[in-house]
Amino acid sequence: SRGRVNPGPDLARVYQQSKVVLHVNEVYNCHQRVFEALAAGGLVLALANPSDYAPGELASCLEIGKEVLTFATKEELLALVARAFGDESWRRDIAGAGRQRVLAEHTYVHRAGKILADLRANLANVARPLAKCSGG
Repeated sequence: SRGRVNPGPDLARVYQQSKVVLHVNEVYNCHQRVFEALAAGGLVLALANPSDYAPGELASCLEIGKEVLTFATKEELLALVARAFGDESWRRDIAGAGRQRVLAEHTYVHRAGKILADLRANLANVARPLAKCSGG
């Protein structure tokens, strides 16, 4: 670590210039850092979590092993880091696939659209019972 990096262009530059971006979160991996690093073209190595395969979590957003990498042990992490530093083509393929997927499906614009669609659907469901009560 070389200290704190401010969000925005500085952080994107760090993600772009890093061979690997390590994500360690013991709760979940469907995290802003993962998506931002992938969008910037970084190769993400995330600590595997049982929640990764739960509905709406990491495996429902990204293909683990092809667009983002996970590790469960220190040995797995070291092997992935060694391969990322030793096999540039492999590293670029995975980072590129992750970037392509995030830009196609998981930007802030996509998230905002999903939130608005969910709100519209929920408001429509609330409005129906009210219309029945008012005789409409």
